[in-house]
Amino acid sequence: MTKNVYLWILIYSIMKYGAVHCSLAAIRKAPSEKSEMVNQMLFGEYVTIHKVLRRWMYVESAYDGYPGWINSLSIIPLTDDNLIHYNDKNSIVLPRLSRAVIHEQRELYIHLVPGSLLPSYDGENGEFRLGSQRYKLDIPVEQEIMKLDRNHVVKTGFAFLNSPYLWGGRSPFGIDSPGLIQIVWKIHGVCLPREVDQQITYGSTVNFIEEAEPGDLAFFDNEGGKIAHAGIIVDKNSILHASGSVRIDAVDHQGIYREDTGEYTHRLRVIKNVIDP
Repeated sequence: MTKNVYLWILIYSIMKYGAVHCSLAAIRKAPSEKSEMVNQMLFGEYVTIHKVLRRWMYVESAYDGYPGWINSLSIIPLTDDNLIHYNDKNSIVLPRLSRAVIHEQRELYIHLVPGSLLPSYDGENGEFRLGSQRYKLDIPVEQEIMKLDRNHVVKTGFAFLNSPYLWGGRSPFGIDSPGLIQIVWKIHGVCLPREVDQQITYGSTVNFIEEAEPGDLAFFDNEGGKIAHAGIIVDKNSILHASGSVRIDAVDHQGIYREDTGEYTHRLRVIKNVIDP
């Protein structure tokens, strides 16, 4: 290894915290690019670092506690002072696809996906910072659209329509069913776990599909009775979910019905109200 590589390993080995400074970063099952991606971290999300192995770190997401291996090049170190910015009341979650200019290098920019975290966000000019780096959004965020109400939640979900399905994905460029739910609720200020069998424990039970309201969560089990899928109720007859792609299908007391194939694809287990339980 070169001297520079040794230097980076030394720096990372004494780091306690780090933040993702690229648009998306894969969290893998093992420390290898060939290993299965089990999750994604978004720009600005930060982690606790537990172990360093050459260019890899075993980390735990500060947002939901999800663990895994991340390429260290995706991470910048955070000091205790940097963490203050994450507790800043002005920090926001990005509600839409955006582009940010790197402040001191205006010819360079980064694409940001919904759910990215913008520490110390200045709503007047769209500026924020990550570590020592300053950024500026091309279009400032209208924070009104991030209110927690049913219409806003469903509208946020619609922004992911036609996104491809990706195991472990959490962005419009690839997302799975619990990732869709987690990011939509993150945008509206509610922290939900990463997995469907954990998400189902939140909120109050809606007894009948006829009583479901837009923004409620529907959970579905597999043949073994294990919770394996979830989606967002659009109205009493339709659901938004990630299956092949993010799509809208019919839903009733039996489950999700695909009109194009004429079959039920997921069996309904329970509906939960997380917005106003």
